[in-house]
Amino acid sequence: LLAQLDAVMDRAGGLQVFYETHLRAIHGDDPARVRLELANAEGVHEVSARLLVAADGSQSFVRRHFGIEGRTRDYDQVAIVANVDVEQAAPGTAYERFTHDGPTALLPLDGRQRYVLVRTARTPDAHALAAASDADFLADAQRRIGWRLGRLHSLGERRTHALRLDRAERLTAPRTVLVVVAEATASSLTTTAITRTAPLKVSGRV
Repeated sequence: LLAQLDAVMDRAGGLQVFYETHLRAIHGDDPARVRLELANAEGVHEVSARLLVAADGSQSFVRRHFGIEGRTRDYDQVAIVANVDVEQAAPGTAYERFTHDGPTALLPLDGRQRYVLVRTARTPDAHALAAASDADFLADAQRRIGWRLGRLHSLGERRTHALRLDRAERLTAPRTVLVVVAEATASSLTTTAITRTAPLKVSGRV
């Protein structure tokens, strides 16, 4: 997905791409533009544009810079996420089952046997489930997801993510717009995977 996004950006032209970069400061001293200070291993870079479009998540630096309040709703659920192999892969197909304490999903990862398993549990039950043996955890997942993809095996490292909904109180600030204003934290493994490695792209055009 990131490779395809990069290809589209390359074809668009007129874009600067910064990898492994964080936003250090925002300056609004020019009423016609907004200036950003970006920092990475190569040093500090300054860019400017007529419009800043912020999509930096629930803990947004941009939102906090402009004093925009956020609201959080805790779902009292935890997503336990791990990679797993399946016996009978179905390329390009994801599966999800809904239960009284949350969904369990299998998302294709590499086009072959490897999938991402997302097991949602109520917070009081999640810690014991995350600490269970691999065999017990896989047996639980197998009961919930069924046998359409055959036997689940080769469980990877488990990670836990509390599920909550974060909302921004307003969407705009001077020369700035927030485009991710409601985020269900960790409810999408795709989000987790992309934000870990995605480059920061800045355009000087509007």
